[in-house]
Amino acid sequence: MSNAFTTFSARLLGGLLLGAFVFQAAGQVSGKYDFTLNPAASGFDAQFSTSASTAGTLIGNYNADTNPTGTRTKPGLFGTFADTENVPVAVQFTPRLSGPINTAPVGGFSLDVDAEGLTLGLSNYAVDFIGLAGSVGMPLTVTLSTESFRTRNPSSTYPGGIPVTLPFGEASLLSMSAAQIGTAGGVLTPTGDGTFDFVVVPIVQFDLTFSILGDAFTLPQAPAPFPLAGSLVFSDGVATLLSVIPLGFDESVDIEQALPEFPLPLPTVFPPGSTADVILSLMLSNIAAELAGTLTTSADGVLVPGPGVLAMLGIGAAVAAPRRRRSSSRG
Repeated sequence: MSNAFTTFSARLLGGLLLGAFVFQAAGQVSGKYDFTLNPAASGFDAQFSTSASTAGTLIGNYNADTNPTGTRTKPGLFGTFADTENVPVAVQFTPRLSGPINTAPVGGFSLDVDAEGLTLGLSNYAVDFIGLAGSVGMPLTVTLSTESFRTRNPSSTYPGGIPVTLPFGEASLLSMSAAQIGTAGGVLTPTGDGTFDFVVVPIVQFDLTFSILGDAFTLPQAPAPFPLAGSLVFSDGVATLLSVIPLGFDESVDIEQALPEFPLPLPTVFPPGSTADVILSLMLSNIAAELAGTLTTSADGVLVPGPGVLAMLGIGAAVAAPRRRRSSSRG
């Protein structure tokens, strides 16, 4: 067989295989598509809030050796207060962060589409709702409720039983994501030439982590249904998906976890205008979180070549290989 004929055969076979795949991509809707979210057209808009219920003690930061001029505390409104007394005071401390979320999600998933049977299968759904933002900062407030107590350095009186809410800087929503468990089947409804509406309900594991007062907390989540619905448009081996769904939850989880001690600059009450430096020792008993918003998913999918096409491409490569080897030997 001549070298020219071998070259012609290899090129012809390669062209036929490429043409077959292009024809398949152009005319076929059914198949597996790998989707990637388009952050510029996707969005997560929501209102989020979370609070932590804690109880424990506060005490002045006085130390006879290292901080003799520090704040001292003592329960009660009246009575003696010795020069070195520094006694813990019972306290309930409730930090709360809340604010809007407006982010561009990232991630992807796969769809197995059966346009004739009007079904689809969803797999590998993994989306980071915070996405390109990395984290979302929100204002932090704390509500403090104590028994009645007094301080020295500075001198102040704090009547008990009156909750006081104070601004306390900023906290962060560090992560919010969903990862699919297993696979999920859905249905297609034709709406035109190459266009469909779809509904599918995967089971996903949510991750929600936020930071308050320098500590990161993850809100435990059980796997849950995650309804997805929207439209699909197929053209030339490419699919476009658009989905706009409500997304929300209202969770409360008991924790019972000791927190590291941390300082709190406490504004004085009677008289006002100064700051008492105290140290909080708390037990975290409960975390509650609430979210209500809308998730917009815009994603582009590419038809994955089927096993038959890949096998034919392998045959084409094998046919072309002898020609390449002969050319190399002559060189």
